[in-house]
Amino acid sequence: MLINVIAAPGLQVPLEGAPRQYITDSEAQPVADSAYYHRRIAAGELLLAGDSPAEHADAPDEPTTRTAKPRAKARTE
Repeated sequence: MLINVIAAPGLQVPLEGAPRQYITDSEAQPVADSAYYHRRIAAGELLLAGDSPAEHADAPDEPTTRTAKPRAKARTE
């Protein structure tokens, strides 16, 4: 299975198995759906080619994190 990716603006990302060939920010490229590219996407170095702000208009700008409420301190008498 292939995914289309493009490098984040200003970056060049080496192709898996061909470290002297690069994915650039000028054109999307189809690549294997592998752990290597998923790590690069998670790091922010690569973007899925279909991603654009218009597609995610309903998504929050900041990732939401849930935090646990602090517990009451135990009484020590």
